[in-house]
Amino acid sequence: MLNQFALEETIEMWGGEPESEPIGKPEPVEDEAADQATSFIHTGVFKTLGVLFALQLVAFYAVFRSDAETVFIILICAFYLAMYLGTPLVMLRAGKIKQVKDPGWSRFLDMPVKINTGIITGREALFQVCIVPAALAITVFGICIILAATG
Repeated sequence: MLNQFALEETIEMWGGEPESEPIGKPEPVEDEAADQATSFIHTGVFKTLGVLFALQLVAFYAVFRSDAETVFIILICAFYLAMYLGTPLVMLRAGKIKQVKDPGWSRFLDMPVKINTGIITGREALFQVCIVPAALAITVFGICIILAATG
């Protein structure tokens, strides 16, 4: 409501109609894409997530390997990473959940995926899951390079 009110107020203030639709107006979802959409996330997404977190631990180990206490803390973090990534795998294998046939990585990236806010492509799902871990990995590498250069 606030955006619509602001738009109408701006139109009155400038004395004209907008040339295009307001930015952020949701596009209608095609029925065909909605019918084909699943909530399946490819295992490659989770592998990418695990690799990004593991790279952070490797960077920390490379910088702090001379201190035994810090290496012990990094090992504890690696254990928690294994628990974090391994628990869903164990639950999937232990449960009687019907597994979805893997469509392949390239097909997954183009197929529609249903999430709580609508339907996106697999590529967008990969981006949503991995953007924060990727940014953290880049930041950790930068910090470790600075620490290695100054220490």
